[in-house]
Amino acid sequence: MKKLLEKARTQTGIEGIEIVGIGAQASTDNSITIRDSAGQLTAAVVLRLSPRTKLKDSSIEAEFCGICELDTGETVFHREVLTVAEYEDWLATAENNGLIAVPLIFQLPQNKQLPPSAKSHAGSIRYSIKCTISCLENFKLFRSNYEVETPVIVHVSDHIKTRMELNVSGRDPLFILIEESLVISACDATDSTSTSSPIPHDSEREEIDNLISTYSTPLRSWSVSMVADWVKQFGVSSASVISFIEQEIDGTALLTLSGEDLRDELGVSALGTRRRLAVAIESLRTAHCQ
Repeated sequence: MKKLLEKARTQTGIEGIEIVGIGAQASTDNSITIRDSAGQLTAAVVLRLSPRTKLKDSSIEAEFCGICELDTGETVFHREVLTVAEYEDWLATAENNGLIAVPLIFQLPQNKQLPPSAKSHAGSIRYSIKCTISCLENFKLFRSNYEVETPVIVHVSDHIKTRMELNVSGRDPLFILIEESLVISACDATDSTSTSSPIPHDSEREEIDNLISTYSTPLRSWSVSMVADWVKQFGVSSASVISFIEQEIDGTALLTLSGEDLRDELGVSALGTRRRLAVAIESLRTAHCQ
């Protein structure tokens, strides 16, 4: 019992949570940027786990919101909700450095342009992504719940903004703000802050970017190195990661793997690790078929 309690104390669980943009929508100032040519908002929620942390039955819900704020109150004029993870298990290992990245892809409206982030004497237009994470951490008896929010800045070119003014009714409060708007900076976009410590961009950003790049690439286009980065999140040993590389397991091959393949051909001997990986592969198959 004493050893069990000591082990529980050393495994603190989630150390940091961050929402980051992908590609051109990434930013170094803790915000995400959308320009008027974008068809979707692509981001990822990144979890940083302390050594040997295990998360069980993890669920993540993400919400992208646009809010118009006037003296008379707030109006949510755009809202999209995604369930991006349900009952998934993750494990921090030396191979993944405790970094777990989960993609967030929001489809932007095709029939109308989102108004720009703006602030004037009449009010403001602001956007954000909020993620709610629920999981069982290590030896805890009750579920842990986290919430993190990141501002999103929507930039709209002048000619599109002019076209929007002509198409919006003068009685609509958005009309006033579009007409008088000034694109605001990331630091003014929202007062929301993460409930967890931010993840350092300098030492870990490259590894985070690799994970995000994998998720933002079509599954059948995953390279062997992308698959190797992906399997690290599930507690696969260094020897097994090397086996995935030596056996040339790319995205197409990954979809065909069975439990026996994982154990006999790729050396994933631990039952728990093999089951976590098998469930994750099945989730990929289901998503690929949709």
